[in-house]
Amino acid sequence: MLTFPALLSFAGALMCGGLAAFVLSRDLRLFAYRALAVGMIALGLEAVFLGLSAQAAVPDEVIHWQRLRLFATAFLPGTWLLFSLSFAQANYQESVTRWRWVVLGVFFFPLSLVGVFSTALFMSLPTVDESARLLLPLGWSGYVLEDATSFCWKYTVADQIYDSGPGQLVCGPDLHC
Repeated sequence: MLTFPALLSFAGALMCGGLAAFVLSRDLRLFAYRALAVGMIALGLEAVFLGLSAQAAVPDEVIHWQRLRLFATAFLPGTWLLFSLSFAQANYQESVTRWRWVVLGVFFFPLSLVGVFSTALFMSLPTVDESARLLLPLGWSGYVLEDATSFCWKYTVADQIYDSGPGQLVCGPDLHC
């Protein structure tokens, strides 16, 4: 039986996939659109794996789906950074070239946490608390991944959204708009 949290996850994944398809159908040639679509696909996969995790019957299945969820999560900082560097930029290639080492690091670091340190993603098997919720404690690698993802979200996309007023684009110190 489909649980409500799983249903919400699958609905979110469907919305992410729909948005990615819509953006790509508008203009496949624009780099910012492709970066947005890849980010939405990664978010959609994260939601699918979260929903499958919520539907899992045994602890080993929960860990399997959560590992895949964190793998999808590891792609988010790099894709959002690429989107942030390319959106509303007349010469986005220059920005991406200037930030290439940061972009590579933002892709490599989270993926290495999931790939190389995968045994440290979780501390133990899932447990059930007093309200019958399934808890899966993160290990040090999982915490660092979650913090890195939050940090990259805050300092790439969110700063441009929250710091700009209507019709304005806020650029970092090295970007010329």
